[in-house]
Amino acid sequence: PGQERQHYVAQVVGPMLEACAPYCDAIDVYCDRGAFTLAEAEVIFHAGKAAGLAIRAHAEQVAYTGVAEMAAQMGALSCDHLERIDDAAIVAMAKAGTVAVLLPGAMLYLRDPAPPVSRLRAAGVPMAIATDFNPGSSPVPDLWMCATLACVTMGLTPEECLAGITSVAARALGRPDRGHL
Repeated sequence: PGQERQHYVAQVVGPMLEACAPYCDAIDVYCDRGAFTLAEAEVIFHAGKAAGLAIRAHAEQVAYTGVAEMAAQMGALSCDHLERIDDAAIVAMAKAGTVAVLLPGAMLYLRDPAPPVSRLRAAGVPMAIATDFNPGSSPVPDLWMCATLACVTMGLTPEECLAGITSVAARALGRPDRGHL
């Protein structure tokens, strides 16, 4: 409050990024109605990449913005939510190997539609599952519950859910060497 958007974005890509980057693996931008715009997300992604950070996005949750496609084209590790993703973004994510992180707790709590799991699956987009645990939109701390919800509400198979909370989740974190027995 009380700041121009441009000034705030300059702070994010300047002193905030400089202070945080040494302690971080990735930069995550929430691009949506009421959050960062697509143009602002692009500036932040470029600054994060220049600082040596991987890219993640909270994308296409409340409104379609185009950020999932842009993030995938920039090599994003993951895009979260995706309730309002379009086919172009699905193709871009599949091509880039960007993981779709599905958040059934947030989807249910906010009464959002389910992401298009069948289209993601058909395109070969890897799907992870997470809690998105927070008091504002997903007060569900239980990963097993979210995996169960992904089966029941999103149509994932039990095998997809198990992979989604282990090996695919590790891939979304840039750790493809983890999550396997």
